[in-house]
Amino acid sequence: MKDYEVIEQIEIFHELFWGLLADLHRVTGNKVLISSDPLSIFGDKLAEICNSLLGPEYSTMEDMLRVRGIYEFARDYIKALETAGTQYYDNLTTLRFNFDMEAVEAAGTTTDALLAPMREYARKRGVSEPEYGFFTLPTDKNSYCIIIKWVLEYCHDHKEYPHYFKSIISTIDDEIEDCLPTLMEMDD
Repeated sequence: MKDYEVIEQIEIFHELFWGLLADLHRVTGNKVLISSDPLSIFGDKLAEICNSLLGPEYSTMEDMLRVRGIYEFARDYIKALETAGTQYYDNLTTLRFNFDMEAVEAAGTTTDALLAPMREYARKRGVSEPEYGFFTLPTDKNSYCIIIKWVLEYCHDHKEYPHYFKSIISTIDDEIEDCLPTLMEMDD
Protein backbone atom coordinates (compact mmCIF):
# COMPACT_ATOMS: atom_id res chain seq x y z
CA MET A 1 0.00 0.00 0.00
CA LYS A 2 1.27 3.46 -0.92
CA ASP A 3 1.97 6.04 1.77
CA TYR A 4 -0.22 9.19 1.65
CA GLU A 5 2.86 11.38 1.01
CA VAL A 6 3.79 9.20 -1.97
CA ILE A 7 0.26 9.46 -3.39
CA GLU A 8 0.39 13.22 -2.96
CA GLN A 9 3.77 13.40 -4.75
CA ILE A 10 2.47 11.19 -7.57
CA GLU A 11 -0.47 13.53 -8.14
CA ILE A 12 1.80 16.57 -8.17
CA PHE A 13 4.33 15.01 -10.57
CA HIS A 14 1.58 13.68 -12.80
CA GLU A 15 0.38 17.25 -13.36
CA LEU A 16 3.94 18.59 -13.69
CA PHE A 17 4.85 16.02 -16.37
CA TRP A 18 1.73 16.88 -18.38
CA GLY A 19 2.86 20.50 -18.11
CA LEU A 20 6.29 19.54 -19.45
CA LEU A 21 4.68 17.79 -22.42
CA ALA A 22 2.63 20.91 -23.15
CA ASP A 23 5.77 23.05 -22.90
CA LEU A 24 7.66 20.72 -25.26
CA HIS A 25 4.87 20.93 -27.84
CA ARG A 26 4.82 24.71 -27.56
CA VAL A 27 8.62 25.00 -27.89
CA THR A 28 8.65 22.81 -31.02
CA GLY A 29 5.85 24.87 -32.54
CA ASN A 30 3.35 22.00 -32.24
CA LYS A 31 5.07 20.34 -35.20
CA VAL A 32 4.62 16.62 -35.73
CA LEU A 33 8.12 15.20 -35.44
CA ILE A 34 9.29 11.98 -37.05
CA SER A 35 9.47 9.13 -34.55
CA SER A 36 13.27 8.90 -34.76
CA ASP A 37 13.69 12.61 -33.96
CA PRO A 38 15.39 12.99 -30.55
CA LEU A 39 12.71 15.41 -29.37
CA SER A 40 10.00 12.94 -30.36
CA ILE A 41 11.75 10.22 -28.36
CA PHE A 42 12.16 12.64 -25.44
CA GLY A 43 8.44 13.53 -25.53
CA ASP A 44 7.45 9.86 -25.71
CA LYS A 45 9.59 9.09 -22.67
CA LEU A 46 8.01 11.97 -20.71
CA ALA A 47 4.53 10.66 -21.59
CA GLU A 48 5.55 7.13 -20.60
CA ILE A 49 6.75 8.33 -17.19
CA CYS A 50 3.62 10.43 -16.73
CA ASN A 51 1.37 7.47 -17.46
CA SER A 52 3.35 4.99 -15.35
CA LEU A 53 3.25 7.30 -12.31
CA LEU A 54 -0.24 5.99 -11.60
CA GLY A 55 0.90 2.35 -11.69
CA PRO A 56 2.77 0.18 -9.17
CA GLU A 57 6.23 1.17 -10.43
CA TYR A 58 6.36 4.27 -8.24
CA SER A 59 5.43 3.44 -4.65
CA THR A 60 8.08 4.87 -2.32
CA MET A 61 9.55 8.26 -1.48
CA GLU A 62 12.82 6.99 -2.97
CA ASP A 63 10.96 6.50 -6.26
CA MET A 64 9.64 10.05 -5.96
CA LEU A 65 13.20 11.38 -5.57
CA ARG A 66 14.10 9.66 -8.87
CA VAL A 67 11.04 11.19 -10.51
CA ARG A 68 12.00 14.63 -9.14
CA GLY A 69 15.46 14.30 -10.70
CA ILE A 70 13.98 13.33 -14.07
CA TYR A 71 11.48 16.17 -13.86
CA GLU A 72 14.14 18.77 -13.05
CA PHE A 73 16.37 17.58 -15.89
CA ALA A 74 13.46 17.61 -18.38
CA ARG A 75 12.27 21.04 -17.21
CA ASP A 76 15.78 22.52 -17.60
CA TYR A 77 16.22 20.86 -21.00
CA ILE A 78 12.95 22.29 -22.32
CA LYS A 79 13.87 25.74 -20.95
CA ALA A 80 17.21 25.48 -22.79
CA LEU A 81 15.38 24.60 -26.01
CA GLU A 82 13.13 27.59 -25.53
CA THR A 83 16.08 29.89 -24.88
CA ALA A 84 17.91 28.60 -27.96
CA GLY A 85 14.92 29.38 -30.17
CA THR A 86 12.84 27.17 -32.40
CA GLN A 87 13.90 28.20 -35.90
CA TYR A 88 15.09 24.66 -36.64
CA TYR A 89 11.60 23.28 -36.09
CA ASP A 90 9.58 26.06 -37.65
CA ASN A 91 8.99 25.72 -41.39
CA LEU A 92 12.08 23.59 -41.86
CA THR A 93 13.09 23.43 -45.52
CA THR A 94 14.46 19.99 -46.38
CA LEU A 95 15.49 17.67 -49.16
CA ARG A 96 15.57 13.89 -48.54
CA PHE A 97 17.09 11.40 -50.98
CA ASN A 98 15.54 7.90 -50.71
CA PHE A 99 17.59 5.39 -52.67
CA ASP A 100 16.48 2.52 -54.87
CA MET A 101 19.13 0.11 -53.58
CA GLU A 102 18.58 -2.40 -56.40
CA ALA A 103 19.36 0.28 -58.99
CA VAL A 104 22.38 1.48 -56.99
CA GLU A 105 23.80 -2.05 -56.67
CA ALA A 106 23.02 -2.90 -60.32
CA ALA A 107 25.02 0.16 -61.42
CA GLY A 108 27.95 -0.90 -59.23
CA THR A 109 27.99 2.38 -57.35
CA THR A 110 27.34 3.43 -53.75
CA THR A 111 24.97 5.82 -52.05
CA ASP A 112 27.97 7.81 -50.81
CA ALA A 113 29.20 8.24 -54.39
CA LEU A 114 25.74 9.39 -55.46
CA LEU A 115 25.47 11.87 -52.57
CA ALA A 116 29.02 13.22 -53.04
CA PRO A 117 28.09 15.97 -55.56
CA MET A 118 25.16 17.10 -53.40
CA ARG A 119 27.34 17.11 -50.30
CA GLU A 120 30.01 19.17 -52.04
CA TYR A 121 27.41 21.68 -53.19
CA ALA A 122 25.79 21.70 -49.72
CA ARG A 123 29.13 22.35 -48.02
CA LYS A 124 29.72 25.40 -50.22
CA ARG A 125 26.23 26.75 -49.49
CA GLY A 126 26.14 26.08 -45.72
CA VAL A 127 23.48 23.39 -46.07
CA SER A 128 23.65 20.71 -43.37
CA GLU A 129 23.07 16.95 -43.53
CA PRO A 130 21.82 15.98 -40.03
CA GLU A 131 20.83 12.49 -41.23
CA TYR A 132 22.16 10.38 -44.08
CA GLY A 133 20.76 11.77 -47.34
CA PHE A 134 18.63 14.36 -45.50
CA PHE A 135 19.60 17.99 -46.10
CA THR A 136 18.27 20.98 -44.16
CA LEU A 137 18.32 24.47 -45.58
CA PRO A 138 17.81 27.95 -44.22
CA THR A 139 14.09 28.68 -44.04
CA ASP A 140 14.01 31.27 -46.80
CA LYS A 141 12.54 30.38 -50.20
CA ASN A 142 15.65 31.66 -51.96
CA SER A 143 17.78 28.85 -50.49
CA TYR A 144 15.18 26.31 -51.55
CA CYS A 145 15.13 27.65 -55.12
CA ILE A 146 18.93 27.54 -55.30
CA ILE A 147 19.16 23.91 -54.11
CA ILE A 148 16.30 22.73 -56.34
CA LYS A 149 17.92 24.52 -59.29
CA TRP A 150 21.12 22.59 -58.55
CA VAL A 151 19.22 19.26 -58.43
CA LEU A 152 17.49 20.07 -61.73
CA GLU A 153 20.74 21.06 -63.46
CA TYR A 154 22.62 18.05 -62.08
CA CYS A 155 19.87 15.67 -63.24
CA HIS A 156 19.81 17.36 -66.65
CA ASP A 157 23.58 16.87 -67.03
CA HIS A 158 23.51 13.33 -65.55
CA LYS A 159 20.40 11.70 -67.03
CA GLU A 160 20.91 8.45 -65.08
CA TYR A 161 20.96 10.20 -61.67
CA PRO A 162 17.19 10.19 -60.93
CA HIS A 163 17.01 6.44 -61.64
CA TYR A 164 18.94 5.68 -58.42
CA PHE A 165 16.14 6.96 -56.18
CA LYS A 166 12.73 5.81 -55.01
CA SER A 167 11.90 9.42 -54.14
CA ILE A 168 13.45 12.82 -53.57
CA ILE A 169 11.23 14.53 -51.03
CA SER A 170 11.27 18.28 -50.64
CA THR A 171 9.59 20.20 -47.84
CA ILE A 172 9.04 23.93 -47.62
CA ASP A 173 6.54 25.72 -45.38
CA ASP A 174 5.29 22.28 -44.28
CA GLU A 175 4.35 21.37 -47.88
CA ILE A 176 5.75 17.99 -48.93
CA GLU A 177 6.44 17.06 -52.55
CA ASP A 178 8.20 14.21 -54.29
CA CYS A 179 10.46 15.84 -56.88
CA LEU A 180 11.38 12.56 -58.57
CA PRO A 181 8.46 12.37 -61.05
CA THR A 182 9.38 15.80 -62.44
CA LEU A 183 13.04 14.80 -62.66
CA MET A 184 12.12 11.58 -64.47
CA GLU A 185 10.04 13.57 -66.99
CA MET A 186 13.17 15.58 -67.83
CA ASP A 187 14.76 12.32 -68.93
CA ASP A 188 12.21 11.91 -71.75
